[in-house]
Amino acid sequence: MAALAGLLRGQKYMVELLDGDRIQVTDGPDSRGLVVECRERDDDAGRHWFAYRGGIWISEADHPTDALVTLKAELRQGRP
Repeated sequence: MAALAGLLRGQKYMVELLDGDRIQVTDGPDSRGLVVECRERDDDAGRHWFAYRGGIWISEADHPTDALVTLKAELRQGRP
């Protein structure tokens, strides 16, 4: 989660740590943003994945750049 948060901050997004496994990402003070979590994915042998919107899988946790691309697209489209 720290790697993804760092990538997002490097792209000028606001990142708030909600707990050890979740962050809130916004594109500025007026943006509702997205909650992103890191959790085990049972159908992938328990490997950790990033997810958002309560369970939409983004990418494996060891591929934070892939998650960054998806999150940037979601935030640009304004779909909180």
